[in-house]
Amino acid sequence: MNIFHSGKDNYSSAIRRQIIVSLISLLAFWLFISLSPFYLTWEQATGLQWLFKMRGAKDAPENVNIVAINSRAAAALGLPQNSPSWSRRVYANVVQKLNQSNARLIVIDINFKEARSEEEDKALETAIEAGSNVILITYLKRQQIDTGDGFIDIEEAIPPIERFARPAAGTGPFTLPKFPARVASTELYAELTEGIVAAQPLTALLALHQKELAEIVKAEKLTAPNEKNLFEWVKLSSRQLSQYPELSTFYRAATQFSPIYINYYGPDRSIATRDIDWVLNAPLSETKAQFQNKIVYLGFSDPAQTEQKDAYRTVFTSARGVDLSGVEISATVFSNLVDQSFIQAPATFLKIAIVITALFASSFAALRWHYSLSMTIQVAILSVYLFVAAKLFNTYYIWLPLLLPLLIVCSQNIVIGLVRYRQQKSKVQRIENAIRHYLPGEAAHQLSQSIVNLENRHQLVNGVCLMSDIRGYTRLAENTDPQELHQLMNRYYPILLKEVKERGGIIGNIVGDSMLALWTGAEVSESMCEQALSAAIAIQKNLTKAKLDKTLPTGFALHGGQFSLGNLGAQEHFEYSPVGDIINTTSRIEPMNRKLDTKLLCSHLVYKLLANSSYQKQFRYVGQFDMHNKASSFELFAFEGMQDAVDLLPDGLQSLFAEAIASFEDEKTDHALQLFGSVLDKSPNHGPSRYYKNLIQNRI
Repeated sequence: MNIFHSGKDNYSSAIRRQIIVSLISLLAFWLFISLSPFYLTWEQATGLQWLFKMRGAKDAPENVNIVAINSRAAAALGLPQNSPSWSRRVYANVVQKLNQSNARLIVIDINFKEARSEEEDKALETAIEAGSNVILITYLKRQQIDTGDGFIDIEEAIPPIERFARPAAGTGPFTLPKFPARVASTELYAELTEGIVAAQPLTALLALHQKELAEIVKAEKLTAPNEKNLFEWVKLSSRQLSQYPELSTFYRAATQFSPIYINYYGPDRSIATRDIDWVLNAPLSETKAQFQNKIVYLGFSDPAQTEQKDAYRTVFTSARGVDLSGVEISATVFSNLVDQSFIQAPATFLKIAIVITALFASSFAALRWHYSLSMTIQVAILSVYLFVAAKLFNTYYIWLPLLLPLLIVCSQNIVIGLVRYRQQKSKVQRIENAIRHYLPGEAAHQLSQSIVNLENRHQLVNGVCLMSDIRGYTRLAENTDPQELHQLMNRYYPILLKEVKERGGIIGNIVGDSMLALWTGAEVSESMCEQALSAAIAIQKNLTKAKLDKTLPTGFALHGGQFSLGNLGAQEHFEYSPVGDIINTTSRIEPMNRKLDTKLLCSHLVYKLLANSSYQKQFRYVGQFDMHNKASSFELFAFEGMQDAVDLLPDGLQSLFAEAIASFEDEKTDHALQLFGSVLDKSPNHGPSRYYKNLIQNRI
């Protein structure tokens, strides 16, 4: 008689229905998320940044250069650090030098919203007028107004003064958002009180094609209300522009009304940059070689960025905190428009296709195959997708979402896992209910819970144990805020875990401030001991590098032998932990570091196995010790490769210390006391000598 048959078909159907309903709900949820207005901002802060990181820096176009104003150039020219206070004759001289160098277009990212002395303004006006190739910035003054229902932002356009704007080839604003934290996109048009106007990069593109556009407008008998208002030109001539292949680049850029995503080239100064003092002082032949027939941007760009003036965080913000300047971002946007290399954001249909494909492909794998095989297949598919996304981004500037499919796959696995967990729990309950007809209640419960006997899963292994412990942790915990202590330990443990895992070790246990790491094999070997010791050395080195060695002074112990490794616990809780005398002994050795003022102690077994290694000369025998609740004593060796210089014995005292240890072990306490005192007279920081001297004096 099959006691588990009753209701089996109905149960399986119910599970299938639960999974189908869960997946449909998940599909609806992710479709809503992917089509919601905040999704791109979310993906921009993650997936887009990952794509840039994977791609790395790329060569910037050679036809765009930057002339940088910065603190170093100001000092070289004997000018104030505050560049807005510079005489406009300096800018006039730069424009004149660039025109003499046959620059094709000059884009000035400096606002000239107020008049100065006639002499200064006349000089700059003449320089702008001479080349008819200067694009100026329109300054935007942002104000917040409280309407009673909330705050609204109002931007007031403050163009350059008329005497500069009139001879310029064009003017336009250029603003970048301070939110999100990293700048990824920009608008090509600004909506101002006087209408919609083109931003500075697009105005510069207009200036490159101004003559061709004027001819088209004339040929098509169009009327442009303002020949410098790009928005009006595009509205009037968008249909006609598309018919001219030579203007296809301009047409595509000009009709890109939504925000464009910036294709950054790399960190600061990826675009060829010359400081302003070089431009003013270099021979004309050199400036011609640098700027001839190129678009030149002039603006603030300081690699030091001590004041972070006009600088924005991007994916290429350097580790030392150097952001990209506004002028370099403007030049990057202009270059993207010229060669049509700006990032193409994911289209709606593409996001829908990714949601459906990712959900059902991962669901099929999860339901079709065993967990480990399913996860392997899903990781492989995601890896292929990542490769394709990186290739499309690098070659065609197409941005495929990365975070979206990853979250979909994870959520799908969680949902199916929860359904299966309920399935398993229900199955155990059904088994218990069935066998209650044949066994007493408690026996039925125990049998239903013992489908897999976890208690018997363990094995006997040989290996090396590395125990670490923080000295003074109890006092630190008493005097530190719990959240601050938690953050401190979250900086501490990654250092330990990384070095252990990189050397083939496994983490046996972590309790509070103590870690137990294991290296296992058929027998305890020299290579195991070397790996464990090198892990301890690397941990100490990195704690010092992270400036944690003083706050969290750590001691280590090394011992080896045979122990049991497996599941430890009961039905409600299991841990995969080592058990045995070797583990217990290692935990007794480590506290001896406090008494001897050492950083690493090892047993005779480890010392003997390392006798032929490069570390052998750095070990020092420190005596034979009785351990708490241990029947036999242990010979311990201190590793001096991690000690501070002041704690080490000079060569001349090492034999004296060894003689003192021998005298102590031969119970010649008076002679030993005298010898330890002699060692401390010349090396007062030597911890083991101080320990023995105090021990002998206390006995006397």
